[in-house]
Amino acid sequence: MKSKQLDLYKGKRSDEWQTPNFLWEWLDCIYRFQFDLAASQTNKKVDNYFSKKNNALIHNWSFIQGYSWLNPPFSLAEEFFKKASESKNPIVAIYKCSNMETKTWQKYILPHALIHVLDKRVNYEIPNEPEQNGAPFASALILYRIKKGLNQLPSGITLKCLKSN
Repeated sequence: MKSKQLDLYKGKRSDEWQTPNFLWEWLDCIYRFQFDLAASQTNKKVDNYFSKKNNALIHNWSFIQGYSWLNPPFSLAEEFFKKASESKNPIVAIYKCSNMETKTWQKYILPHALIHVLDKRVNYEIPNEPEQNGAPFASALILYRIKKGLNQLPSGITLKCLKSN
């Protein structure tokens, strides 16, 4: 008998999920983002962005000035967080934190960033789609090389120094 894998994901399978505007605006007030590291023409958060076409993963990010935003496509999350952990840029990212035992968290996030676990689930959006009921997982803000604005983050808990380098 074939084992059935439990699918906890109830929404549309897509890499185009975007950060809800209220959360983006809150964070942008703190960090004034200059670059969106994983976007499309329809979901970009600032004028300067990498898309599938101009692939962020093959570019050196050292030319970017100021804070960058990252909401990586789930299908490439490990690659994006590896690149973010190796970068010298200040980056704020958002990602699911229901799987902190994975290689992505253990190797590319926890040793390199502050983690701020949000206390409410995020209703990610897809442009021109009906509103969803929220993600079936918790999300965290991941702050690479950032100390500013920690007391202004949305409600949740900030985990510091979970793992030493």
